[in-house]
Order: sequence, then C-alpha cells, then structure tokens
Amino acid sequence: MGVDSSKATPPASELLEVSDLVVERPGMRIRVAGLRVAAGDAVAILGPSGSGKSSLLAALLDHRREGEVLGISGRIRFAGEPRPTRGSPAWRSWLRGPVVAVPQDARAAFDPLRPLGDQIAELAGVSPEDACAALELLRGADARSLAGRHPHQVSGGEAQSALLAVALARPSVRLCVLDEPSAGLDAERATAVVAAADALRGRCVALMIATHDVALAERLAALPHHLDADGTLRPGWPARPAFPRPDLADGEASVVLRARDVGVVVGGAAILERADLMLRAGQNLAVRGASGAGKTTLARVLVGRIEPTTGAVERVGRVLLLDQDAAGSLTPHRTIASLCAESAADGFDVAAEASRLGLPASVLGATADSLSGGQLRRAALLRALAARPDALILDEPTAGLDRLAAVQVVETLLEAQARTGVALLWITHDEDLAAAVSGDAAVLIRRGRTC
Repeated sequence: MGVDSSKATPPASELLEVSDLVVERPGMRIRVAGLRVAAGDAVAILGPSGSGKSSLLAALLDHRREGEVLGISGRIRFAGEPRPTRGSPAWRSWLRGPVVAVPQDARAAFDPLRPLGDQIAELAGVSPEDACAALELLRGADARSLAGRHPHQVSGGEAQSALLAVALARPSVRLCVLDEPSAGLDAERATAVVAAADALRGRCVALMIATHDVALAERLAALPHHLDADGTLRPGWPARPAFPRPDLADGEASVVLRARDVGVVVGGAAILERADLMLRAGQNLAVRGASGAGKTTLARVLVGRIEPTTGAVERVGRVLLLDQDAAGSLTPHRTIASLCAESAADGFDVAAEASRLGLPASVLGATADSLSGGQLRRAALLRALAARPDALILDEPTAGLDRLAAVQVVETLLEAQARTGVALLWITHDEDLAAAVSGDAAVLIRRGRTC
C-alpha cells in the first residue's frame, strides 16, 4: 500500500506530519495514530532493542536496506507536501538537501574508497575546511585525523560523527534523523552529540531520534514517545527499570586481584600510568572512564594479555576476561557444548548452569554463529563460569543495550555471582551501572591514571 497524501496541508510550522501510519515487516507491526514535528523540535522515539524504532525511521524516510521487506500505509507529509516517492529524483534530492539521516551503521553510508573529510564536504555542499570545522565540534582534536581516514579505518561512533557533521555543515538541512546516536559512547562523546543537536536546533533544524537512552533524550529536552509491546507509538516516557544492587561482600575477604603502579607505554605514548586497584573475593568493583582513558588496556593487563611496562599485577587463583564482543570470543563453527567442555573444571555441570542462565538445552548443540546477540552474551558467560574463575573482568557488559536488556544482563551476572562466589570487575562508562554495583568504591580512570 502507498502513502495517502490527499488530505489538507498542515500549518507552515509543521515540518513533519504523520497520521494513521502502519508499518509492517515479518514478525512486526507498528502503528502511529499521529505524530507532528515542528521546526526546531526534538522528538525522541524510545523503546527496547527489537521494538521497531529503526523500522519506524526507515518508514518515515522510506529509506530501507536492499531487499528489506517493509509495508507502509498511511499519511506522511514534509513541509506541507507529500513525502517524495522512494527512488525518484525528488526523493534523492530530499535526502541530499533538507534531510540528513544518521543510521546505526553509518559506515555503510560512505564510499569505502574515499577519505571521510572529502565525503563530508561533498554531502554537505561545503568546502573541506568547513567540513572539518563541523567535525571538530564533535571530535575535537581528533577531527583532522578522522577526516583523513577511510570508512573501514574508523569505529561506528566515529562514522556516526561524520554523518552528523554533514548535518551541521549543510546549509539546507531542516530535519536530522538519528538512529541510536549515543550507543557505545562515553559521557564526553555523548555531550558532544548533545552540543551538536543544540546547535542544529538553534538553526530551527528538527531532530527525530530513535534511542533506548532515556538520559540522552532528557538532556536534549526531547518530546518523548515510546513504542509499546504491541507496536503502538504513544506519547510519554517508557518505564525505566533501575540496575539491581548486589549484596555487600565481606570487607575482610581475601584479595584475588591487585594492580600496583601499573603503566603501559605503546610507541612512546603512555596508555596507562600508575594505575592501582584491589579486588576481593566475592566483591563487585567498577572501573569507569571515558573512551580512550585506558579501561580496556587495564583489563588486558589484569588478565595477562598485555605485560605492563611498569608496576605489577598479582593474581590469586584464576582471573578471566569476558570481552565486550561476545561473538568474537567464541569460535563461530564450534558448538557451545564443545567450547565449554574444553575449559570446564572437574564436576562443573554445563547443562544445569546453562538452564540457570536462561539458555535452552538446544543452544548447547548449536554453533556460535547461529545464536542471537543475547544468547551469545550468555553463552560467553557460561563458558567463563565453566572454568570456575575466582574473578571475572567484564568489559562494557551493557554497551549498546537498551536499559531493560542491560538490567537483565546485570541481573544474570549477579545471580551467577551469588551461586559461584566469583568476584566481578565491571569495566564501564555507564555511571548509573558503576554506582549500582560498586557505589563509592568505583575506580575512575582519567588520562590513564586511576583516581
């Protein structure tokens, strides 16, 4: 079904008007009775992963991936006119003029063979100098280096910054559509996104943001809408569950992990400098800090993957690292049962623990490359627990997850801790998570130093 554009033109202040919209794809149906966005507004579409936020944005722009099945019916108007027909010259001009879309996988929007700076300038219709100035608002001193790199040489967050720089630099932009702009960003980078959004709204550019980050929507003073479990878009904020808090560990328990004056120098640059921490048996301790502060480097030093240049690490018992990339930590063509068997301690019941972690028995016979993201996280945890470690280091265990999914991951980890007594070291940039699991004991890394 097409989009009905026969009704009256909305007031001039209405930049985007949506009514009686139904979006369908296999296994999902989204309904929008009405949605209006005025020039300079910020509208947040909130909901957990898989709720249909990205599909709704794709429907509003009719900008779908190759081969994606997406049924759209209803009414969508932009600046008083029907939204241009997908694939038409007017539609292409629309997406290169008044509208800028910033998807989650922003790297796919760029030509892989050209530097980002050149592409930002071309997409925005400005000089390379103006393109770099826009990028500096988001990336600071990193901007010039980033402008010279190709898409495959940057992270997803850096590619999103490049597309947001297009919106900042393009004089004709009137609507910027962002899909999960803060996913995986630390507080400093998220602040840069907020500053860019404020700058755009100052020019009367409207923002449409799909996110699970309620805190970001609040900082943007966005008009909140959320997708219910039945796929209906409703005004207002979704429920925001709190992170669970663990029971306090015995303050006199034995030390299982200690770092003293640890420093790491790579290529003459100090990545870590005089880092100190201590983890006791059964304890929860958070290490937080901005991207690039040295958190992951510290995690790798603590488990022995990197030798410190200075200082020392003391491990009592077995210390394992649970990587943020669960898929990368599991051999894709191996079954979960075989991966667990090679590391399982004597007497460990893999099937029983899998059941406690919410993994059906069928998962044990499945290969890692056939599992969903949530199953992969639990399978990686199962494999780590099978070795009966004394301490587990968790590298950004909730990064990229909506709040409900993040709370479920934390609950799973704390339940596993209660059964096994394992000490948990949480590497995170999420201040709420750090406060919940570690309280005042959380360790902050700034410029490679713990403080």
